[in-house]
Amino acid sequence: MMRKNVLLILTICLVCLTCSSLFVAADNNQNKTLEARNALENAKADMLEMAESGFSVQLVNDTLFEAEQIFIAQNMLEQPDYSFVLVKTKSIAEIKRKAFSVYDELNALSKKLEKEEAEENMSEAYTIFEKAKQEFYDERYDKAMLLIEECYVKINEIHALRTKIRAIYEAGTSKLVRFFRIRWKVLSITLAVLLILFFSFRKKVAILFVKRKINNLKFEKDVLKNLIKKTQYEYFQKGKIPESLYHIRIDKFGTLIRDINRQIPLLEEAIERIKRIGKKKAEKKR
Repeated sequence: MMRKNVLLILTICLVCLTCSSLFVAADNNQNKTLEARNALENAKADMLEMAESGFSVQLVNDTLFEAEQIFIAQNMLEQPDYSFVLVKTKSIAEIKRKAFSVYDELNALSKKLEKEEAEENMSEAYTIFEKAKQEFYDERYDKAMLLIEECYVKINEIHALRTKIRAIYEAGTSKLVRFFRIRWKVLSITLAVLLILFFSFRKKVAILFVKRKINNLKFEKDVLKNLIKKTQYEYFQKGKIPESLYHIRIDKFGTLIRDINRQIPLLEEAIERIKRIGKKKAEKKR
């Protein structure tokens, strides 16, 4: 009898322990489920906040969809494992953090470029900035941040180049000032002589240039006449060129000669005009 009582007590204890373990396991599963569900709700809130801020949420939406599918599948098991759900929702939180961080950095960089553009050409930096913006819109936030850093490097390079150019310019200006200080008398005399020569001979120089142009035109006219003769010889005597090409060449050469004939009298008239102006000035001096 005593043995039976002991066995009964042990059986009751075992049943109690089993039930207790089941309740604990059920409670743990319920806590894990609640944690995963809360994580999904937070992820949805993150996606909504990004969408309201005008950010692209394709990546977040895809990640959230995967997390929800994993949650549904695990929720049907006796011992669900929501670790992948938590990994996905943490990934969404990180995407949101990067998105807002890159957005703030782009705004700051835009203001800096606007300020720098007033002093220096920032076209190369703007090109990198536009690439960073595109990466941001495409949800490649790490690449966008790298391009933002590259843009700042480019701005510093432009500053360094501007400083170098300024130093070279200042050094050259300083040398030029010293040169004029030392040789200003010689330079002044030279300039005065050149001005005197220019005013004394400018009429002759002007006439010389016009005559030179007339001679060049006459030479071109002679060349064109020879080309006409050559074309006529090749067509009539040797028959080397077809009739259509013959007429094209003759018309073209004739047009050029007529243009030269029109220019030469105008230039000769210009020479006479220069001479008349010179005579009038000479008469006034008398």
